[in-house]
Amino acid sequence: MAVRRRAGPVRLRIATAVAALAALAGATPAAGQDGRVRAVAYGVTGVGPSGRSVAIAFTYGGCEDDPRVTVHETATAVGIGVTVRDRGGPDVACPAIAVLARRTVRLSAPLEGRRILGWTARAGAMPPSAACPDGASALARVVQMAAGDARRLLRGRGLVARTSADAGEVTAQRPAAGTCVRAGSVVRLTVRAVGSR
Repeated sequence: MAVRRRAGPVRLRIATAVAALAALAGATPAAGQDGRVRAVAYGVTGVGPSGRSVAIAFTYGGCEDDPRVTVHETATAVGIGVTVRDRGGPDVACPAIAVLARRTVRLSAPLEGRRILGWTARAGAMPPSAACPDGASALARVVQMAAGDARRLLRGRGLVARTSADAGEVTAQRPAAGTCVRAGSVVRLTVRAVGSR
């Protein structure tokens, strides 16, 4: 007889957040000629200069089109959902292509340390930048991100994040956003407790 383990509080919170984002994004398959809507994994690629926008990247292709981005904000979190319409089917030949899409998600208030829910570090991995030499990439702006989200984004790009505190809002980063960095580079983050100004 198999023993079933109870989901721990972290696993339960993640499952709840994913379910909420799927519902928010309208990821329920819809029958009909227009195809079905499905959720797409996305990654965070940075924060805008004022903290009122989040840059994201995602991949779709084949018979998928019509990408839609939705956002839901609370005082402590920002939930972003990405969906595409899949027009494939058993009698449809879909091309083997992939489209790397980038979108800027506008926020109603500055990010200021709120968690970003629903993203994966892998989906936001960026290829080397043409503006940087020899396979280096331009460093993302992580100021105003929650410290945990900033570490996750940087580690997903192969960078080493050093923070002044484990939790809170990133208020400064060294090197600065846009600096060309290579995998393994150290990025130092200044973090302050959320709500302490």
